[in-house]
Amino acid sequence: MSVEYAIDSLTGANSESQIQVRVNERRVPWTFPLLLVTGRSALIFAAQALVALVFLIRGTRNPWLAAAPWWTVYGTLVDVGCLALLWRFTRAEGISIRGLIGPIRLRGGRDLLLGVGIFLAVFPLFAAAAWLSAHWLYGTS
Repeated sequence: MSVEYAIDSLTGANSESQIQVRVNERRVPWTFPLLLVTGRSALIFAAQALVALVFLIRGTRNPWLAAAPWWTVYGTLVDVGCLALLWRFTRAEGISIRGLIGPIRLRGGRDLLLGVGIFLAVFPLFAAAAWLSAHWLYGTS
């Protein structure tokens, strides 16, 4: 670990100078970011293909379409896979996933209340947009 890396740790592992130090030390190969960017799509495709294979074995007429409603299940597995990739690559760089976020300063619960307030303000807009989209596309809500 270089001195610059140790001194700059106060600014966080995700600061530009910290990233540059890790790149210069060759701890960040170009394949890591590429795999992380494309990994989610590849994992989603592979997960749906696996579920479709199960439907194919069971004799379903159109297994790919039969697998589609199960996206919430395999979507969760994909998220776990992406976090595992992120964990592996950050460990290889010598940092943690928590280091990517930086310091979190809770201000007496105000952050939580602000988050809940924003959710309550925005959720009805998304619900209305979903209802209008379904009505427009399918003729029903």
